Amino acid sequence: MVRWVVPGSWLADNYYKEQFLNCPLHPDLQKYCGIDLSQLFPDLESQLIIGRWTRNAMGLRTSPYNSMQGALRAKHFIIGDPKEVNNLFAWDHIKLNVPGSKEYDPRLLWVMKVRKDGNLASGVSQYIDNLRTMASTKDLVWESISLLATGLSYLGLQDAARKRRDGN
Repeated sequence: MVRWVVPGSWLADNYYKEQFLNCPLHPDLQKYCGIDLSQLFPDLESQLIIGRWTRNAMGLRTSPYNSMQGALRAKHFIIGDPKEVNNLFAWDHIKLNVPGSKEYDPRLLWVMKVRKDGNLASGVSQYIDNLRTMASTKDLVWESISLLATGLSYLGLQDAARKRRDGN
């Protein structure tokens, strides 16, 4: 887990809803995942009707890997280019705060991404279906979690708004 919390930081949480079912199953595996639906259509007795499953399913050996891979791709897509001027997650330079240096402050992180205005850059840390956002102001953290929620919706992933925790 990446540490981004410094004195004065604001945190907020987003969650995926049904994360395993949100990520598509690899096309090579879709042809092996299906169910016989013939019993639902008794009028078509002579035909075999198979429904294809296209989403990750619990119990498949690769499901956790595929779901996390899809979630990380979604996160990187939503965050975008950190060098873009209008990006909420933009940063200008890296500041080192290493023990032994004259400027060392034990309250701060050793490596920090800093915005042009001198504040710590916003960031997102992800663990399975939890997204924790950190920002330097309450307004920035609210904008960040709103951007994550709309980005997830744009990609067809469900955001569990009922589990969202506002900045505090």
